[in-house]
Amino acid sequence: MVFYHDAQFNKGQPIYAGQDTVVAIPQGIWYRVLRHPKRFWRRRLPHALIRIVYDENRSTAEDTLFSERAEAPYMPYQGRFIRNVELRQLPGFQFSIFDSTRRLETGLVRFANRMHSKPRDWMLNQHIIFKPLDEVDPFLLADNERLLRRLPFLQDARIVLRPVRGEPDKVDAFITTKDVFTLTGDFRINSESSYQGTLVDENFLGMGQRLQFSLAYAKERNPVLGYDFAYRKINLLGSFVNIGAIYSIINTADRYADQYEEGIALRIDRPLYIPTAKYVGGLVISRNRSLNVFSQNDTLFRPYQYIVTDVWAGRTFGITALDGPNRGGRNRLLFSGRLFHQSFYARPALYLDPNSTTNAPIAYVDSLSLNYPGEISFIGKLSQFSQNFYRTRFVLGFGRTEDIPYGHLYGITFGHQHRGAQNRFYVGAEIDNTAVLGAGHFFNYTARIGTFIREQNLEDGVATISLQLLTRLYSWGSLRFRHTFFASAVSSIDRNVLSQLRANDPYGVRGFSSNDPSLLGDQRMVGRAETTMFTRIRVAGFRFAFFASGECAAVTKGKYTRAIAGFSGGLRTRNENWVFNTVELRLFYFPNGPADVNSFKVNVAPNIFVPLGINLIRAPEFLQLNLQ
Repeated sequence: MVFYHDAQFNKGQPIYAGQDTVVAIPQGIWYRVLRHPKRFWRRRLPHALIRIVYDENRSTAEDTLFSERAEAPYMPYQGRFIRNVELRQLPGFQFSIFDSTRRLETGLVRFANRMHSKPRDWMLNQHIIFKPLDEVDPFLLADNERLLRRLPFLQDARIVLRPVRGEPDKVDAFITTKDVFTLTGDFRINSESSYQGTLVDENFLGMGQRLQFSLAYAKERNPVLGYDFAYRKINLLGSFVNIGAIYSIINTADRYADQYEEGIALRIDRPLYIPTAKYVGGLVISRNRSLNVFSQNDTLFRPYQYIVTDVWAGRTFGITALDGPNRGGRNRLLFSGRLFHQSFYARPALYLDPNSTTNAPIAYVDSLSLNYPGEISFIGKLSQFSQNFYRTRFVLGFGRTEDIPYGHLYGITFGHQHRGAQNRFYVGAEIDNTAVLGAGHFFNYTARIGTFIREQNLEDGVATISLQLLTRLYSWGSLRFRHTFFASAVSSIDRNVLSQLRANDPYGVRGFSSNDPSLLGDQRMVGRAETTMFTRIRVAGFRFAFFASGECAAVTKGKYTRAIAGFSGGLRTRNENWVFNTVELRLFYFPNGPADVNSFKVNVAPNIFVPLGINLIRAPEFLQLNLQ
């Protein structure tokens, strides 16, 4: 735009000149050139800031609503043979696995690409469980896609079959994976004088190795600094056996007693990586000792040392009679057994009687030894199970593909426990069933019961039942909504060793914690409802969801019942290109809490709630109280 101040030319009115336009100005005319005015949000800096929050050109494929059986895309090719298998990793974080034409080029993305260690091809190939010339098995392909997607250093994985032209009985398999940025960490403020930071690499050197280092500071500690170090290698030599180790002096290793501990542990496990796997099991060897880093007196601190050996193994068998056509051998029978051995080789020898008026030491007595008796337990379990998966989005993630299991497990548990001078037998049973309702809702019910038997008497028995509904995803404009409902009831029978039931988080009302003895009992009921609203708001790759929930827990002891209500709401955020968990900001309100609980509370923490059980098969165990 050229603005003329001389009234003799164009009457002093401005002339707007477009791009590449030549304006002839007579000699002697005084003028100045002004930039073409732009709307504020179209100027360079505001526009850049707006693009950080809202990317108008981004693909909406990840926001598409869908829910389908995991094996459905492969069913049309059942019976054909695989000619070639090709693995392709997306070359950077700027690419989308949903839309090959989308590229997000920013300085942050370029920096992440330079710092990132991509998975080695040979390591990913160890997770591919089919090969050329295999017949197409839709269930196996769905299992393999899920197996890749659940790797902690991958955001998503796709297995696509394409027919071979001229060979109608063959297909080519194309496997595409996208990474997440694997360097992560957290920083926690436990109190005004206590902090803890953690650094993690989920895929060290691109070889499926996890390294973790934590450093803790507490002014009241002696010494004031503590640390832990952990290592884990997944799928060792393609065997699907994971191996790891941890050393900690900050109470973060495997613990089997009640004091602040130093621990070193070796862990080996082989999970049920696909529902048709034949062998499962695990081993933990741990050496621990109590540490008096907070200078507690003898009435509170108990010096001890112990070793734990915990090993279990299982073998599955197919049940052809229960499998209909196209079921992929999913109905299985599992025989599993477990040995747990805890041996104390140093126990507290003396302690001060808290009721004594003198400081004379009182000798170690049997009543105290109940806390440190050592234990040898044998547990066996017979299970019949079947498990399949649905693929959907917007459950825990913000657009990534998520796998929701459905199926059933019926189990019978039996065992024997030698604890101190006590010998007792154990029997238990459980039912766990998840169904997909017609409209796309997921409904789960679980019932478990178990008890010890000693001298023909029942003790430490537990009975529990829970119901859970995860609704389908609803859409309203650009917003997405999902609702969850949960209810449970737990009862104890003739408690001996087990502790009382609590209304505290995480067993009762979330975020609630109280030492009020009126909130301890032998029965507990919990009800909860929550609504989550997923938005398209995006800030530097972080997406946001808002939620609101209400819940109640009632604890009963004898004829007395005490109920606690809780209401909460807040937001969750996650960047799907990073390995960070979803971070949750939650505001709590407890309208009828006891005197030692504030009515309002704010908490920022990872959201680790898993809506439906992924690990249907686990080590046999005695049923415990204070579980959902």
